[in-house]
Amino acid sequence: MVIAQGSLKELRLVAVYGYRGRVTAAVSVNQAKSLEYYQRLIETAAPFPPAPGAADQGESPAPVPSDVPDPKVLSHAPTVALTGHLPDRRLTLVQPGR
Repeated sequence: MVIAQGSLKELRLVAVYGYRGRVTAAVSVNQAKSLEYYQRLIETAAPFPPAPGAADQGESPAPVPSDVPDPKVLSHAPTVALTGHLPDRRLTLVQPGR
């Protein structure tokens, strides 16, 4: 994860997540107007960390671990799983006995 725009101090930022050298997600706090730029990076599997190109530079240019827990140790399972980029098609994973 890298803070690509803004800062924690300002409570205004865009955090970009990557996996295996590609941009996979972006989260904004009080800066939603910037998400369209990162949407294109996600859809094209752009290199991670993203190159400068947005309005301002973030406070952490080097990626840091996101501390996302291992899915094997989570206490619950999702009831819906969306995969790929097919906005007109949604699949539902139903687990028996839940």
